[in-house]
Amino acid sequence: MLRQLTVGNINTIKKYIYLKNGAMYSIFALGIVMLLNAFGVPVPEWVSPIITFVIVGFFFWKSRMKLE
Repeated sequence: MLRQLTVGNINTIKKYIYLKNGAMYSIFALGIVMLLNAFGVPVPEWVSPIITFVIVGFFFWKSRMKLE
């Protein structure tokens, strides 16, 4: 079902030109959090979702500003 939603809305997603960049930066940040955890640095569990929402939200906003 998720695949069908993605394929069905691909044109809508494509107009947000910076969203892909936001997803890549978000994955990078989550990788950093995972590395920190692997080396024993205590990172609270709420940090990962906050980082993701902030990064993707910023690039979504940036894409919206570009559309206007």
